[in-house]
Amino acid sequence: MKAVVLAAGRGNRLKPLTDRLPKPLVPYLNHPLLEWVLDSLKKNGVQEFFVNTFTQGEKVEEFLKTRREPVTFVREEVLRGTGGGVKNFQPFLQGEEAFVVANADSLLTTPWRRSWETFLRSNAWMMMLLVDARRGYSLLSTDGTGKILFDPQGAFRGYTFTGISFWRPLLFDFLPEGPSDLGPTLFRNPRAHGKILGSPCSGPWIEFTDPLRYLSHHVHAARRAPKSFFRPGLHLSVADPGAKVEEGCRIERSVLWDGSTVEGGSFLNRCILLPGAHVRPGERFEGSIILEDRREPLPTL
Repeated sequence: MKAVVLAAGRGNRLKPLTDRLPKPLVPYLNHPLLEWVLDSLKKNGVQEFFVNTFTQGEKVEEFLKTRREPVTFVREEVLRGTGGGVKNFQPFLQGEEAFVVANADSLLTTPWRRSWETFLRSNAWMMMLLVDARRGYSLLSTDGTGKILFDPQGAFRGYTFTGISFWRPLLFDFLPEGPSDLGPTLFRNPRAHGKILGSPCSGPWIEFTDPLRYLSHHVHAARRAPKSFFRPGLHLSVADPGAKVEEGCRIERSVLWDGSTVEGGSFLNRCILLPGAHVRPGERFEGSIILEDRREPLPTL
């Protein structure tokens, strides 16, 4: 099994977390999100990866070079969109029966191998893995046979696309040579209607749309497994081993990156500390993103 991983996005909505790191390398539970994504795909049977890069592409590529499995990457000179990102790898995938396409900035932890096998037995051109509708995301619906409805009238349930899909190589014919996105080039093409399936999945789906959602995913993880992230002074928080946390501080619902420092006698609640951030004795911050040279408010819904 082979997979295209789309890692070229700018990550603008996640700023300032992406000022110095590309979004796929932003840490989730102290490891780059892209590491989680590749490991999850590998557990489901993917043996070879094809990755496009763009924003801070050299950093993504250096990370990819540390992987043991075969990885081919292409750095785009112009951002090519979701369709163009997949089109990059047509020469490598044209002869495959099917292949996987996944976003590098979202993680589905549910096993999906059965959905893949169902797709291979079908005559569908694409299968999209779905979760129950989430606030702030585009809504998709299916009919009683699992086909994606592009006219939602009569649909019985709403879903959100997880960013993982299965493709037949014939879909390359729908994609132009230049930049393109899947909405206008494929989903709105009448020829594709009835040929795209949706497969609902259960379990956690993690997507860092903005800093607030990034923080929330960490708090939920710390709540589910408090012993895994325990450090004195931390409550429902995650701190990288390279973060310096002194005795006598109180840290609530926060994330501390490698290279950050919190001195004793300080208090944090709902904060994200980036490398170089330094909280001194007696300081109290709530709802903040703390950088080496400044502090920004944490966005609200």
